[in-house]
Amino acid sequence: MKFLVWSNIVMLIVIFILSSFLFLFYLELKEEKTWNVLEVGIKNPMAKYFLDTYPDAEIQGYIISKNTVEKEIENIRKECGQDFKEQKYWKFEYIEQKENKSMIIWLDPSTGDITCLTQEFLKSNLTIPFGIKQERKEITIKRGETLKEPIFFYNINGNEIYYIELSVVEKPPWKFEFEPPLHLYKPLDKDPINMSVKIEPSEPQLVKPTKYPEDVNYIEIEGIDGFVKSSPVNFILETPKPAFYTPYEKERFELKINATARYFLGRRSFYYDSQLINYTIVLDEIK
Repeated sequence: MKFLVWSNIVMLIVIFILSSFLFLFYLELKEEKTWNVLEVGIKNPMAKYFLDTYPDAEIQGYIISKNTVEKEIENIRKECGQDFKEQKYWKFEYIEQKENKSMIIWLDPSTGDITCLTQEFLKSNLTIPFGIKQERKEITIKRGETLKEPIFFYNINGNEIYYIELSVVEKPPWKFEFEPPLHLYKPLDKDPINMSVKIEPSEPQLVKPTKYPEDVNYIEIEGIDGFVKSSPVNFILETPKPAFYTPYEKERFELKINATARYFLGRRSFYYDSQLINYTIVLDEIK
């Protein structure tokens, strides 16, 4: 009798363990079954965007284990940010050889969400070591207002960091300043130079990043496919306050800013290029 009781208990334990194992196996199988090449590699929104743009692109998909992520986490976080978690991922690479473009996406298997996305120009011959974009060349402002206008500097596929020095050649007779201001820059083991901003080499991104530092912006450049990383500098103009009941005629002023780019070779800095940035400032009457 006792033997039957114990045998029943043992059988129940075995059934419980086996059931638990099968349930966990089912969950794992269900997760793996959900994410297949068709759904993840082609149907997610960013993959669809890339493949619609480059239909001949090759696709490579991988399951990246948590152990592999843990070993490579420092390198991965350089591309994907410090919030990238140490866990299992699906990783897909899209390569378009003819157009020299590629994209990599990391997906969280438990949610299907894109955790990280990077794009590159694989063999781009496009090189613009020192580029400038101004959003408008003629600016109309009312009397008594303050104008704050960005100038964007960028460096596409270059191989040097360029240090930009801004100086005013001609301006309206009002209070004027740069943001950030021109300042003395003293890099380690190098001679000091005057600098407004520095621009590092970068490649255009097919999709504008959602997170980036405050002193960086991503802009569109005519003739370039994608978004270009830029380092903006604002100029600020304070117009004179009008006297009440005094009529004023519309006035036009010229603003000329010189941008000089330098780079370091050893300790010393060397001149690279200088460009003149021209604006017309139209001062209008308050109506």
